[in-house]
Amino acid sequence: NNTGIEQVLLQGTKVVSTLGDEFTTDEQITLASALGSTGSVIVTCLVDGPIEASSNSITDYPGGGDTVLVSNPVAASTGVARESDQALRIRLKRFLQTGGNSTENAIASAVSNIFGVNDVAVVSNEDALPVSRGLDRADRPGTSFEVVVEGGSDNEIAEAIALTKAAGITSFGDTTVYNENPKAIIGFTRPEVFDIKLSLSYDVYAEEALPNGVESILKSNVLEFASSEFLLGKDVIAHRLACSASSGVQGVGATYASISLDDVDYTNDRIVMEVFQKGLLLEENITVTRNINFN
Repeated sequence: NNTGIEQVLLQGTKVVSTLGDEFTTDEQITLASALGSTGSVIVTCLVDGPIEASSNSITDYPGGGDTVLVSNPVAASTGVARESDQALRIRLKRFLQTGGNSTENAIASAVSNIFGVNDVAVVSNEDALPVSRGLDRADRPGTSFEVVVEGGSDNEIAEAIALTKAAGITSFGDTTVYNENPKAIIGFTRPEVFDIKLSLSYDVYAEEALPNGVESILKSNVLEFASSEFLLGKDVIAHRLACSASSGVQGVGATYASISLDDVDYTNDRIVMEVFQKGLLLEENITVTRNINFN
């Protein structure tokens, strides 16, 4: 309170971060009349999704000018994007595929069922000695398992692992979270996601008419294939992308694909992915070229 007069901020009072994101108070709060009196209230962003607000960044109170000074002493909890129907279908498919009673399958199922999780892989080391993970990464300790997970909340993932893992087995990973209930130090790994650059070219039959927007159809086909096939540790194979692009497209003959990570060095073979890596294909990273007609 910057006035010396009691200030009442109604539920829904708007405050704004330095990035321009708008938040509103979850309940009414009253600041005593004493100059400098303070209070705390939870605020919620007006926009769904992964909105970030670092500590001391929500500082503007448009409705009150300088009568009340506002700030957030801790960073806001970052939300997640609303899950699409397609993402939900893929997540449920993978959840059903990972079901089972073994420890690995149970952990994968528990983590897969967390909102926002896109992909999960569980790798165990049952030996007493550490094993190499390759690529200059720390070895996986003996008698341990590593959960590689894309998406989802760190805390929810840690809780799911803590509730599911076998006693005496170490959870290992590049990310460490202290779980409160049950109390445990939980490790898991976030994957490296690589933007795949795809160059498609296609032949056409001279005697057949191509559908309108054929190149958009080719892109759509290959994007749908990649959305469900680009999994953790699964190699990106150029030939499979070529086949998926032309599937069911009338008038298209042979289709060719080459792939790259840097848009410089292309291969028509495969890009190898480790268990903590996966490919991602975006429409803007696909180029399509038409070759000569043939009979």
